[in-house]
Amino acid sequence: MRLNPPTPGFASIVMFASASLWGLYWMPLRYLEGLGIEGAWAIALLNIPAAVVLGIVTIVRWSGHRGFLRQSLAIGVFTGAALALYGSGLIHSSVVRATLLFYLCLLYTSPSPRDRG
Repeated sequence: MRLNPPTPGFASIVMFASASLWGLYWMPLRYLEGLGIEGAWAIALLNIPAAVVLGIVTIVRWSGHRGFLRQSLAIGVFTGAALALYGSGLIHSSVVRATLLFYLCLLYTSPSPRDRG
C-alpha cells in the first residue's frame, strides 16, 4: 500500500483540530469531577473506551504486527503515562497552567543552537 504525502493545507487542518481537541480535554475531566468521580478514576474512565477499541484492533490485526511487540508496548506505555500525567495535571492544577506546560514541553525538549556544536 502506497501512501501519498499530505498537502500542507491538510496538515495544518489536522494540527489545528488536534490542538483544539487537546485544549478541550479538560472539560470532561471537570464534568466527571463535578459528578464525584475524582483524580485517576476520571482519567481511567475517559481512557478505558479508547483502550478497549485499540485492544480489539490489535487482536484483529495481530499477525501483521507480531514482530513489533516490544516496540509497540514501549510506545503504548510511554504514551499512556504521558496522557495520564497530563490528565492528572489538569485535575490537580489549573487548566491554563497544565495546558501551557503541555505545549511548552516541546520547547524544553528541543535542542538549542548551543547544543549543535
